[in-house]
Amino acid sequence: MQTGLGLERTFLSTDYYHTVLEETDGESLQTYFLEAASSEFENYSLWDESMIHRALVRTADEAWLKEQAAYAAGEYLLFVKGEQEQLVIAVDLRERRQIFLEELNKELARHYPELFEEVSAEFFDQLLSRLEIAEELTLIELEDKEELNPEFKAELAKLDRARTYMEYIPWFSGAALALVGFMWFGPAGMLKVLGLGALFSGLTYLYLWPLGWDRMVVPLVERLVADWELAGLVWAQQEEIMRSLAGDMFSRISIYLSAAGAAALAGGFALHRGIGYFRGPGGD
Repeated sequence: MQTGLGLERTFLSTDYYHTVLEETDGESLQTYFLEAASSEFENYSLWDESMIHRALVRTADEAWLKEQAAYAAGEYLLFVKGEQEQLVIAVDLRERRQIFLEELNKELARHYPELFEEVSAEFFDQLLSRLEIAEELTLIELEDKEELNPEFKAELAKLDRARTYMEYIPWFSGAALALVGFMWFGPAGMLKVLGLGALFSGLTYLYLWPLGWDRMVVPLVERLVADWELAGLVWAQQEEIMRSLAGDMFSRISIYLSAAGAAALAGGFALHRGIGYFRGPGGD
């Protein structure tokens, strides 16, 4: 139950990735964007690569990159969780295209001031407008899950089974534990059994989640991002941050469960004393 709650609030939650991105300096995202965007200019020998690079750096500011990464993470999660059959992540570049042209114009003016003195600004505007820069950058496009390779499909099926197991089995187990406690020890005993179980589970999970992270979570995430370069890049660069934030969530859930178990255990003892008080010394 604790693993399921933790995963739903971390790796399977868009809020978690928003928090991770807030802790990120944006350099790795900018590197990926620059590599993808620079390919658009391979056939333009007219332009100096250093000017293009500087214009792109100023175009892809950190806030915009993080916004796009958060959007991509949200779309990817919907696909992984089976809430949508298609996965199309495309970045709208129309606004950025205009910013880039303005920045490139500044670069030209700085490097070739003599030309700007002899040629009108309108001429350069027309020249820049002829650049065939894409208005959209498609990071990934899958129309159907059938397009996935068999290994990735197997991982998605495994994740779906694990989520189902962690969602329902703990409640069945808790109900069985409560039934056994009630049948053997009565209402007070049921609270004691449930409370002791929750307290023990919460306290041990504080020490067990790092082992589960290394043995289960890391391999699963690595397999899920293996075919998506951007997700793999974020994971490789920010694994420590993601571990720390996830650890905070797992620990918090463990503490809450331990506190709930302690409260139930105390309630069981109080109920036991109350029943004994009303029954009296003779037990009637």
